[in-house]
Amino acid sequence: AYVVTFRTIDPLFVIDLENPQSPRVLGELKIPGYSTYLHPYSENLLLGFGYDVMTEGEQAYNLGLKVSLFDISDFNNPREVSTLLLGGSGSYAEVLYNHKSLLFSREKNIIAFPATLANPGSNDPRIYTGPSYQGLIVLGLDDSRQLYVRGSVTHFDKLADPFGPSAELNDKDYPAFYGYDAIYRSVYIGDILYT
Repeated sequence: AYVVTFRTIDPLFVIDLENPQSPRVLGELKIPGYSTYLHPYSENLLLGFGYDVMTEGEQAYNLGLKVSLFDISDFNNPREVSTLLLGGSGSYAEVLYNHKSLLFSREKNIIAFPATLANPGSNDPRIYTGPSYQGLIVLGLDDSRQLYVRGSVTHFDKLADPFGPSAELNDKDYPAFYGYDAIYRSVYIGDILYT
């Protein structure tokens, strides 16, 4: 079993369940941030979706979204082999709490999920600076097992760049950005991606 817990760091535990009456921890990995959803990539690789975190004393602050790739081939020694940070404080993705929002195909090299991103605060990364993007983020994994952004799809042209600046939204923009122009799911048919 692969389990994550959270206080101020993200321990990924590998647990041996061969004897259900006596489970035992085989290995653990402690990294900054935390995952709220784990998804198998292959027999030896595991994806983690969660948040990057900044700690200050006993306080922990969610920063941007964090996608991690873990190498779990050695049960006693799990390793984080790639990390991708998206957005800043106030960013959100449904995949953090609902696996059905993830579009995954190892064969097509697609790791895609809808996200609402905010830019990191320039002086203080804990400060929410407003929305900068809402749409589908499409990730891939290259030959050296590094996560990268393959592309993005949005229905809201005013904030169409996942790495673009924040923008002021007016009263007419909010229903579109958070409502009828927002992307909630994606699917592919053949080589065409639909949102």
